[in-house]
Amino acid sequence: MTATSEPTGDLERINRFAIALLEAADLEALLWSIADNVGEILGFDDCVVYLRQGDDLVQMAAYGVKSSADREIFHRISIPLGRGIVGTVAQTGIAEIVPDTRKDPRYIFDEFAGLSELTVPVVYEGTTIAVLDSEASETHGFTEDQLALLQSVANIAASRIASALAERHLREAQEELRRTNERLEERVTRRTEELVRQRERLRVILRSVGDGVVATDGEGRVAFMSRTAETLTGWTEIEAAGRCLNEVLRLRPEDDEVWVSFRDRLHGSGVSEGRTEWILRARDGSESLVSEGIAEMSGEDREGWVIVIRDISSQRRTEAELRRAQQLESLGLLAGGIAHDFNNFLTSILGNLEILEFSRVLGGHPDLRNLVERTRTVAMQATGLPKQLISLARGGTPVVTRGIDLGKLITNTVEFSLAGSPVRGEITIAGELARCDVDEGQISQVLGNLVINAVQAMPAGGNVSVTAENQVDEAGDAWVVIRVEDDGPGIPEKDLERIFNPFFTTKELGSGLGLTTTHSIVRRHGGGISVTSEVGVGTTFEIRLPPSSDAAARRDHATEEPEHELPLHVLVLDDDEGIRFLLGEALPEYGYTVRCLETCDEAVAACELGTRSQRPFDVALLDVTLPGGGGGKAALRALRTIQPDLPAIVMSGYNAGQELSNYLEAGFQARISKPFTLSEIRRVLSAVGSGGVAEPPSGGP
Repeated sequence: MTATSEPTGDLERINRFAIALLEAADLEALLWSIADNVGEILGFDDCVVYLRQGDDLVQMAAYGVKSSADREIFHRISIPLGRGIVGTVAQTGIAEIVPDTRKDPRYIFDEFAGLSELTVPVVYEGTTIAVLDSEASETHGFTEDQLALLQSVANIAASRIASALAERHLREAQEELRRTNERLEERVTRRTEELVRQRERLRVILRSVGDGVVATDGEGRVAFMSRTAETLTGWTEIEAAGRCLNEVLRLRPEDDEVWVSFRDRLHGSGVSEGRTEWILRARDGSESLVSEGIAEMSGEDREGWVIVIRDISSQRRTEAELRRAQQLESLGLLAGGIAHDFNNFLTSILGNLEILEFSRVLGGHPDLRNLVERTRTVAMQATGLPKQLISLARGGTPVVTRGIDLGKLITNTVEFSLAGSPVRGEITIAGELARCDVDEGQISQVLGNLVINAVQAMPAGGNVSVTAENQVDEAGDAWVVIRVEDDGPGIPEKDLERIFNPFFTTKELGSGLGLTTTHSIVRRHGGGISVTSEVGVGTTFEIRLPPSSDAAARRDHATEEPEHELPLHVLVLDDDEGIRFLLGEALPEYGYTVRCLETCDEAVAACELGTRSQRPFDVALLDVTLPGGGGGKAALRALRTIQPDLPAIVMSGYNAGQELSNYLEAGFQARISKPFTLSEIRRVLSAVGSGGVAEPPSGGP
């Protein structure tokens, strides 16, 4: 019969099971009670309890076909640790469901020979002390819910079994003590007195389990060290035994190089007065921040002291990172504001230069036309600066632009990151890279982090090589692969597995968040990042990004002119005077009728007037942020109460919310990021005015 489990009765079953365990008088009765109650209360056909004895698991109790009515096992099984399903679960400490034992080579056939098996470890303080094993007479006889239920039962039984084992060991010890007492009463008396003193010492030590614990005798010489203390000091208990505490536990204030003796700390004299936090220097010279507590062991004669040390370096780093996060939040707000204003300025500059470039005024002045073109080139180069600020201010959510040319992004970021450093850079782009749907600011941040890390690792100079190519892996998946390789000192093998962990850093002033952020950004883009390194040779980071699904069909829209200009009636809502002036002056030259307004109230009034006069707007161009709150999204809601079918485009120099990343969900037909050119804004207006949905320009931030 297949074992069944009703979730609504699980709590009641577990409660009945716990009560039944309390009624068992000794270890043997307890183990039989566990087996019987798993079968009777949980409804399993079969249950065997194995008890760990050294490196073996011994069958101690059984319910079902393996057990007789009088609680007797005819053929007691002993399974070595690691052998069979039972031995594997005991060794790994992980429960298993085997849906078909005939297909599992680990299965050990017995009298029952079930067709499916559920095996759960009984773990106490990190060690498997027993195993509960149930079998069913049909395949797929157990479910994940039943595994969870049996695991709950095992967790309840763990402390009870451990207690029963301790009681049995205690009884055995007491019996041995009694026999020894009969042979050597006087010697046992002295030994008992010594055990009492040791027990009191052990009691004090065990109160501080988990921290570093050092116990000394009355002369201040080391008598005991916990494992944590060994790790912190670099001394083993055997090596430290009998040594002066000052030699093993070297402590100094954070702001002083004076090593403070144990006696001074004990009596609170000099620089030690009132202090509980110290710099601990380990045997190998490494240092950590610790807190210290000292307790004198009680007794008629002064036995010694117990010193408890706790590593608080991680706690201090966490506090520092919290402060840094608060500072970054403020910096992010500032960066976003600067980026917004800067992009508005750049949009005005680029638009005005474009007007000049195609005006008749420059027709007969080639030198002046050349100057305008050079100014326009410099302005386009400056667009990278607000992208860096936006990357800082934006946070975690990628604002994806489709069909990005990674070659340009890689070149600009690497050159920017190496500027002013003694490191020589080499950039190799293999052919035409597949275009990708990415957040330019975040991917630029990833590349910048890796290049800057390489620069910091080579303060005296060196080489950084950045390569990019299209690749297809063994599974047939296409990737754009970027490698950042340096010839710096390399990363030790022991640190390679931890470099992406939060707060892990080998830099004296590092935050430990740069590579964590890098890893997170790449993963959020559907890619992967890996690292290889050899000490003394260098380090290579490899980034894999998926290409756009329709990358082959994409074109660069940066300078594309719209196919057809439409005589559209356009509402422009932007608080920046330069943007309003540019669009108000330039767009009419291409046949647009433009109304440029500063506030939402003005836009609503203009929309009402246009509707009443039978001259409604064909499209609205709305800034994402406006003074006083609301912004483009709120403005769109207000405008559509008057003109429900009004097409709209959202524009911004800084993504303060989610309008740019989820513009379709917000009700917009298109998005455009500042700085933009007149060609770009005309293309988007033309697409939306024709009733379509426009992709954002690939060059936007």
